[in-house]
Amino acid sequence: MRRAAVFLDRDGTLNHDPGYLSAAEEFRFLPGAAAAVKRLKDAGYLVFVVSNQSGIARGFFDEKMLRRIHDRMEEGLRRGGAVLDGIYYCPHHPDARCPCRKPKPRQVIGLNVSGLVQLGRSRPKMTTIGVSAAHCAAP
Repeated sequence: MRRAAVFLDRDGTLNHDPGYLSAAEEFRFLPGAAAAVKRLKDAGYLVFVVSNQSGIARGFFDEKMLRRIHDRMEEGLRRGGAVLDGIYYCPHHPDARCPCRKPKPRQVIGLNVSGLVQLGRSRPKMTTIGVSAAHCAAP
């Protein structure tokens, strides 16, 4: 069964954004962010994090460190009673113009193809939340 979904940007939406978050120890939830994810989950939404992580392509951190950062984020959410349905990220440099970089819809389209998310033109069943309108508006 398909369900309505919320796609959250990570940096500046769920956590404090220090620029390029390059160490798990630097991860800090914004006030109320974990509780908001729990409320969304309690309301029946699928909740995904979609994030551009060009710090990997720039050599600021590697995918192993990104996994540690995401593990810390998920651990904090679990302590607050919430579990994400997935984390998707683009590791490429913005100049690469890859199809998985927000706001391009590849990250979201892959979820629709898998049958998890209900996308519709007449009644939208998908919401994106982030600090940048450019990151939330997929063409």
